[in-house]
Amino acid sequence: MPPDNIQQYKSTTGFPLVYDSRHINPHALVFDNTGRPANYNPANNRHTIVMDVRFSDGYLAACHMGIIARHKGSYSVAGDNRGGAVIAGNWGYSPGSVALEEIEITNTKDNGDSHHRPSAQYPRGAIGEAKLEELRWYRLVIESISKNGSIGHAVRATDKSTGQTVFSLPTFWSDYSANYDSRDAGKVVLFSISDPNKPAAGFVYTRLISYWSDADEVIANP
Repeated sequence: MPPDNIQQYKSTTGFPLVYDSRHINPHALVFDNTGRPANYNPANNRHTIVMDVRFSDGYLAACHMGIIARHKGSYSVAGDNRGGAVIAGNWGYSPGSVALEEIEITNTKDNGDSHHRPSAQYPRGAIGEAKLEELRWYRLVIESISKNGSIGHAVRATDKSTGQTVFSLPTFWSDYSANYDSRDAGKVVLFSISDPNKPAAGFVYTRLISYWSDADEVIANP
Protein backbone atom coordinates (compact mmCIF):
# COMPACT_ATOMS: atom_id res chain seq x y z
CA MET A 1 0.00 0.00 0.00
CA PRO A 2 1.58 3.35 -1.01
CA PRO A 3 3.46 5.41 -0.04
CA ASP A 4 6.97 4.05 0.37
CA ASN A 5 8.65 7.36 -0.43
CA ILE A 6 8.50 10.30 1.98
CA GLN A 7 5.34 12.41 1.81
CA GLN A 8 4.71 15.72 3.56
CA TYR A 9 1.57 16.91 5.31
CA LYS A 10 1.21 20.67 5.83
CA SER A 11 -1.46 22.32 7.95
CA THR A 12 -2.09 24.86 5.20
CA THR A 13 -2.52 22.46 2.29
CA GLY A 14 -3.27 19.05 3.76
CA PHE A 15 -2.26 15.65 2.39
CA PRO A 16 -0.96 15.40 -1.17
CA LEU A 17 -2.64 12.72 -3.22
CA VAL A 18 -0.46 9.68 -3.87
CA TYR A 19 -1.03 6.60 -6.00
CA ASP A 20 -4.25 4.76 -5.18
CA SER A 21 -5.48 7.38 -2.71
CA ARG A 22 -8.32 9.92 -2.63
CA HIS A 23 -9.48 12.75 -0.42
CA ILE A 24 -12.52 13.00 1.79
CA ASN A 25 -11.18 16.52 2.23
CA PRO A 26 -7.59 17.84 2.04
CA HIS A 27 -6.99 16.75 5.64
CA ALA A 28 -8.37 13.20 5.30
CA LEU A 29 -6.72 10.78 2.87
CA VAL A 30 -8.32 7.42 2.01
CA PHE A 31 -6.61 4.25 0.82
CA ASP A 32 -9.18 1.81 -0.58
CA ASN A 33 -6.79 -0.94 -1.67
CA THR A 34 -5.02 -2.28 1.41
CA GLY A 35 -4.42 -5.82 0.21
CA ARG A 36 -7.39 -7.39 1.92
CA PRO A 37 -7.27 -11.09 0.97
CA ALA A 38 -9.96 -12.73 -1.13
CA ASN A 39 -10.69 -15.17 1.71
CA TYR A 40 -11.24 -12.33 4.20
CA ASN A 41 -13.52 -13.38 7.07
CA PRO A 42 -15.37 -10.36 8.57
CA ALA A 43 -15.82 -12.29 11.83
CA ASN A 44 -12.19 -13.38 12.26
CA ASN A 45 -9.41 -11.07 11.13
CA ARG A 46 -6.61 -8.79 12.27
CA HIS A 47 -5.72 -5.71 10.23
CA THR A 48 -2.30 -4.36 11.23
CA ILE A 49 -1.40 -0.91 9.90
CA VAL A 50 1.99 0.75 10.40
CA MET A 51 3.46 4.08 9.36
CA ASP A 52 6.70 5.96 10.01
CA VAL A 53 6.23 9.63 10.89
CA ARG A 54 8.27 12.66 11.97
CA PHE A 55 6.64 15.83 13.31
CA SER A 56 7.89 19.43 13.10
CA ASP A 57 7.17 23.13 13.60
CA GLY A 58 4.99 22.83 16.67
CA TYR A 59 2.65 20.14 15.32
CA LEU A 60 2.74 17.95 18.44
CA ALA A 61 1.76 20.87 20.67
CA ALA A 62 -1.02 22.36 18.55
CA CYS A 63 -2.45 19.62 16.32
CA HIS A 64 -3.10 15.90 16.16
CA MET A 65 -3.30 13.22 13.50
CA GLY A 66 -4.26 9.60 13.25
CA ILE A 67 -4.49 6.38 11.29
CA ILE A 68 -8.04 5.03 11.18
CA ALA A 69 -8.92 1.35 10.67
CA ARG A 70 -12.40 0.05 9.75
CA HIS A 71 -13.51 3.38 8.28
CA LYS A 72 -16.32 3.63 5.71
CA GLY A 73 -14.18 5.75 3.44
CA SER A 74 -16.73 8.53 3.05
CA TYR A 75 -18.32 11.24 5.16
CA SER A 76 -21.86 12.58 4.79
CA VAL A 77 -23.48 12.22 8.22
CA ALA A 78 -22.28 11.94 11.81
CA GLY A 79 -21.00 8.44 12.40
CA ASP A 80 -19.42 7.93 8.99
CA ASN A 81 -15.99 8.64 10.50
CA ARG A 82 -16.35 5.85 13.01
CA GLY A 83 -13.40 3.55 13.33
CA GLY A 84 -10.51 2.71 15.59
CA ALA A 85 -7.52 5.06 15.38
CA VAL A 86 -4.04 5.48 16.75
CA ILE A 87 -3.77 9.22 17.33
CA ALA A 88 -0.73 11.41 18.06
CA GLY A 89 -0.26 15.04 19.02
CA ASN A 90 -2.35 17.23 21.30
CA TRP A 91 -6.13 17.12 21.65
CA GLY A 92 -6.42 19.14 24.84
CA TYR A 93 -4.29 17.21 27.31
CA SER A 94 -0.54 16.76 26.80
CA PRO A 95 1.52 17.70 23.71
CA GLY A 96 3.15 14.70 22.05
CA SER A 97 0.56 12.23 23.31
CA VAL A 98 -0.30 8.89 21.74
CA ALA A 99 -3.62 7.11 22.26
CA LEU A 100 -6.32 4.83 20.94
CA GLU A 101 -9.56 6.53 19.99
CA GLU A 102 -12.83 5.12 18.73
CA ILE A 103 -13.95 7.99 16.54
CA GLU A 104 -17.68 8.77 16.29
CA ILE A 105 -18.44 5.34 17.67
CA THR A 106 -21.65 6.07 19.62
CA ASN A 107 -25.02 7.22 18.32
CA THR A 108 -25.40 10.19 20.68
CA LYS A 109 -25.79 13.89 19.99
CA ASP A 110 -22.01 14.20 20.31
CA ASN A 111 -21.46 11.79 17.46
CA GLY A 112 -20.29 14.41 14.99
CA ASP A 113 -17.27 15.42 17.06
CA SER A 114 -14.03 13.58 16.42
CA HIS A 115 -13.31 13.62 20.15
CA HIS A 116 -16.83 13.49 21.55
CA ARG A 117 -17.35 13.18 25.27
CA PRO A 118 -18.23 9.45 25.48
CA SER A 119 -14.87 8.44 23.99
CA ALA A 120 -12.65 11.18 25.39
CA GLN A 121 -11.65 9.01 28.30
CA TYR A 122 -9.09 6.27 28.76
CA PRO A 123 -8.59 4.09 26.91
CA ARG A 124 -10.97 4.71 23.99
CA GLY A 125 -9.90 8.33 23.59
CA ALA A 126 -7.06 8.43 26.06
CA ILE A 127 -6.37 11.54 28.09
CA GLY A 128 -2.86 11.20 26.76
CA GLU A 129 0.68 11.30 28.05
CA ALA A 130 3.60 13.15 26.47
CA LYS A 131 5.52 10.41 24.65
CA LEU A 132 6.68 11.89 21.34
CA GLU A 133 9.23 14.56 20.44
CA GLU A 134 9.50 16.56 17.26
CA LEU A 135 12.18 15.84 14.65
CA ARG A 136 12.40 12.17 15.64
CA TRP A 137 11.14 9.28 13.54
CA TYR A 138 8.49 7.07 15.11
CA ARG A 139 6.62 4.03 13.89
CA LEU A 140 2.92 4.15 14.73
CA VAL A 141 1.09 0.81 14.80
CA ILE A 142 -2.58 -0.04 15.12
CA GLU A 143 -3.93 -3.59 15.16
CA SER A 144 -7.67 -3.79 14.52
CA ILE A 145 -9.15 -7.16 15.45
CA SER A 146 -12.53 -8.71 14.69
CA LYS A 147 -13.22 -11.88 16.68
CA ASN A 148 -16.43 -13.62 17.74
CA GLY A 149 -18.54 -10.54 17.17
CA SER A 150 -16.23 -8.18 19.07
CA ILE A 151 -13.89 -5.47 17.82
CA GLY A 152 -10.63 -4.75 19.62
CA HIS A 153 -7.62 -2.53 19.01
CA ALA A 154 -4.00 -2.45 20.15
CA VAL A 155 -1.76 0.56 19.49
CA ARG A 156 1.88 1.42 20.05
CA ALA A 157 4.59 3.86 19.05
CA THR A 158 8.27 3.00 18.63
CA ASP A 159 11.25 5.35 18.42
CA LYS A 160 12.96 4.39 15.16
CA SER A 161 16.46 5.42 16.23
CA THR A 162 16.50 3.61 19.59
CA GLY A 163 14.02 0.82 18.92
CA GLN A 164 12.31 1.67 22.20
CA THR A 165 8.54 1.35 22.46
CA VAL A 166 7.49 4.70 23.93
CA PHE A 167 3.76 3.93 24.16
CA SER A 168 1.84 0.67 24.14
CA LEU A 169 -1.82 -0.12 24.78
CA PRO A 170 -2.67 -3.84 24.80
CA THR A 171 -5.81 -4.98 23.05
CA PHE A 172 -8.84 -3.03 24.24
CA TRP A 173 -12.18 -4.64 23.36
CA SER A 174 -14.77 -2.08 22.38
CA ASP A 175 -18.01 -1.44 24.22
CA TYR A 176 -19.43 -0.50 20.81
CA SER A 177 -18.48 -3.46 18.64
CA ALA A 178 -21.92 -3.60 17.03
CA ASN A 179 -21.47 -0.05 15.72
CA TYR A 180 -18.53 -0.94 13.48
CA ASP A 181 -19.34 -1.41 9.81
CA SER A 182 -18.53 -4.99 8.89
CA ARG A 183 -18.56 -3.91 5.23
CA ASP A 184 -15.69 -1.49 5.74
CA ALA A 185 -13.70 -3.32 3.03
CA GLY A 186 -10.43 -2.71 4.85
CA LYS A 187 -10.05 0.97 4.06
CA VAL A 188 -7.34 2.99 5.81
CA VAL A 189 -7.70 6.72 6.45
CA LEU A 190 -5.03 9.23 7.46
CA PHE A 191 -6.38 12.39 9.05
CA SER A 192 -5.14 15.55 10.70
CA ILE A 193 -6.89 18.17 12.81
CA SER A 194 -4.70 21.23 12.58
CA ASP A 195 -4.47 24.64 14.23
CA PRO A 196 -4.97 27.45 11.69
CA ASN A 197 -2.74 29.61 13.86
CA LYS A 198 0.15 27.20 13.20
CA PRO A 199 0.43 27.23 9.40
CA ALA A 200 3.96 25.79 9.38
CA ALA A 201 3.05 22.81 11.59
CA GLY A 202 3.15 19.45 9.88
CA PHE A 203 4.81 16.08 9.51
CA VAL A 204 6.46 13.81 7.00
CA TYR A 205 5.55 10.15 6.67
CA THR A 206 6.55 7.03 4.81
CA ARG A 207 6.20 3.24 4.81
CA LEU A 208 2.44 3.10 5.26
CA ILE A 209 1.96 -0.67 5.21
CA SER A 210 -1.06 -2.91 5.74
CA TYR A 211 -1.00 -6.54 6.90
CA TRP A 212 -3.92 -8.97 7.08
CA SER A 213 -4.02 -12.11 9.20
CA ASP A 214 -6.39 -14.25 11.26
CA ALA A 215 -7.56 -12.66 14.51
CA ASP A 216 -5.12 -14.66 16.64
CA GLU A 217 -2.14 -14.27 14.30
CA VAL A 218 0.06 -11.36 15.40
CA ILE A 219 2.44 -9.86 12.84
CA ALA A 220 5.94 -9.91 14.36
CA ASN A 221 7.84 -6.61 14.08
CA PRO A 222 5.61 -5.01 11.44
